[in-house]
Amino acid sequence: MKFKRYKKSIIIFIGIAMLFIIVLYYHSESIFFQKVACEYSIVSISKTDVDRNAEIAFSYKVLELEDKVSLCNLLKKNKIYYLYSSSFYDNLPYLPFTIYKLYFANEYEEGITLNLYENGELLIDLKSYVSFEKDKLFDVIDKFYRNLK
Repeated sequence: MKFKRYKKSIIIFIGIAMLFIIVLYYHSESIFFQKVACEYSIVSISKTDVDRNAEIAFSYKVLELEDKVSLCNLLKKNKIYYLYSSSFYDNLPYLPFTIYKLYFANEYEEGITLNLYENGELLIDLKSYVSFEKDKLFDVIDKFYRNLK
């Protein structure tokens, strides 16, 4: 009788611990995208392409109001959760590659720059993030950038 009670208590404890971990993961790592949607205004997107010969092509676009709204809606629609990573490999080991830099401004703060690498990693204010859905955000931004005028 006591064993069943302990077994039930252990199962409940493990279930609560797992639920806590899941809630913590989804809450803490979606904070950046909540900031994008609520507090920050997207100002510009730059794209750096490095080809097989290590030649660099740089392009830059300032977003108009309608572009800002559509990008914010895309980011809201595509909820992508990232985990903080203590290590970041800034030098991609292959050519060619692409890096997008999104600059977000806020009237009260200096602003933040999101560096999105082709391998799916994010670098935000010298903090590195990785995701299980690595290419999803890159594909969303890449498609959006190609459709900009």
